[in-house]
Amino acid sequence: MKKKPKLAYVTHYYPYRGGYGNNITNQIKYLSNYFDIHFFYFFKKNSALKSIDISKFIKKEYLLKTGFRQIVSSTDLSKNMLSMLFSWKFIYNMAKNSMLHGIPLYFAPYYTESSTQTISKVIKKENIRYLWAYSIFGGGICKDMKLDYKLLYLCDSLGYLYHNLLKIEKNPAMKLFMIWNQLISTAHELEIKKHYDTIAFINRIDGEWLNLKAGEYAVLPLIRKKTPFRSAHKKYDIVLAGHWDYLPNADSLEYAIDAIFPKLKRKCSVLVVGINLNKRLRQRLSTANNVRIDYRENVDDYFGAISSAKIFLIPIRAGAGICNKLLDGLETRLPVLVTPFLKNGHDKCDQCPAIISCNDGAEFANHIEQLLDDAPLRKRLGAEGKRFYFARFSNAEKEYEKAVKRMLGNRKRCL
Repeated sequence: MKKKPKLAYVTHYYPYRGGYGNNITNQIKYLSNYFDIHFFYFFKKNSALKSIDISKFIKKEYLLKTGFRQIVSSTDLSKNMLSMLFSWKFIYNMAKNSMLHGIPLYFAPYYTESSTQTISKVIKKENIRYLWAYSIFGGGICKDMKLDYKLLYLCDSLGYLYHNLLKIEKNPAMKLFMIWNQLISTAHELEIKKHYDTIAFINRIDGEWLNLKAGEYAVLPLIRKKTPFRSAHKKYDIVLAGHWDYLPNADSLEYAIDAIFPKLKRKCSVLVVGINLNKRLRQRLSTANNVRIDYRENVDDYFGAISSAKIFLIPIRAGAGICNKLLDGLETRLPVLVTPFLKNGHDKCDQCPAIISCNDGAEFANHIEQLLDDAPLRKRLGAEGKRFYFARFSNAEKEYEKAVKRMLGNRKRCL
């Protein structure tokens, strides 16, 4: 049996459940068909990781060689961000790495030479010739390594993300942080791409934001893990879902409470799904007009939960890349009500009638009323949304196959 070439996969996300974690594990699963993967993983210690051995998970699920037990990272400075902010080492690393190396503020404190050296030693010892770096963090650590082929998967452009977050952030101090970080991030992304053979995003919009030409970047969408589910009884009129400590999600929930629910002409049943809903948002939901709210924090059957509603409401007004929730809605045959921001990101040419764009709260409310009164319309839109989903997003492996062929077919001599 022919031996697979070795690939170093470097990331800072914890790759076990949900969101971009699923993206990473699905990428690894696909890439392991072609490469012997050595996995390097950096993280900030927190309570979510106390009882989970990521090493055992990765080895059991994907049979990978892992290097993260060897890695020493400045992310281990503290168990929470508050105490980090008062650490001289944290502040020193932030200032040094931002000013000298142009590293975005969010990641700057976590860059250390020891991290790069640890990875370099393993790469040299194991004679690894290929690299898949995930995000600005992984890309920055590995940018100067000389290998046969290096791919940087930025996923989202941070510059584009902060550009959009500025539209919904209310805190003046955070606005200043985002303006500064947007400038640093954009400059860093344009500079770091010079160190890689391929730079890839989850969505073409991120490359367009950086004014990159079509041939200067690749689009590698989510390889979505398709989970079988049974359509549930339609117990709720509306469902909203998300990690509610993420600013775009929290903003969308407040927008629904302030601008959409008061415009409804009937009292609707609403299911809110997701973790980290703070006391203030819980209080606001409990006093929201025209709705009866059920909140489910931890759900074993996420797809079953969202399919128990008739309409998926996603009034996201800022963000980057692709919104997973919108794809979840299409996969479960739900009409999805979104802002023009999301419509533009997923369906700019208006090919999917199940993705319904609404400009303001009144328009959202009108579409909700119309859909609740017309079950055949909901069914038709759900079927069309499912077709659109499978046509556009269910075979992302094709784009990865192109990337792998470039990697394996364009070997170059190390300088």
